[in-house]
Amino acid sequence: MSSFKKILQAPNFWKSVLFIGLAFVLLYNAIDYAFGYSMHWDQFLEAKWQGSTKWRFIIANLLGGALYGFIISFLRYRKQILQDKHKK
Repeated sequence: MSSFKKILQAPNFWKSVLFIGLAFVLLYNAIDYAFGYSMHWDQFLEAKWQGSTKWRFIIANLLGGALYGFIISFLRYRKQILQDKHKK
């Protein structure tokens, strides 16, 4: 089995992707809110939840979080597999 498939089938891989992606989205939006909107919640919501902007915001967060979570989790599991292979 290829290491790619082995990583995708590893226990807790997808859970790791989910949690890392969610943490990324929360942290990114907290930083955006703090620095981009000077802690003005009403301005942040107005900018992010108007019309088509709302869907762009949601889709960008879902895709960005999923991609970031996948990459970080994949690299973490790949490193672990390589370390285990060298121990043998």
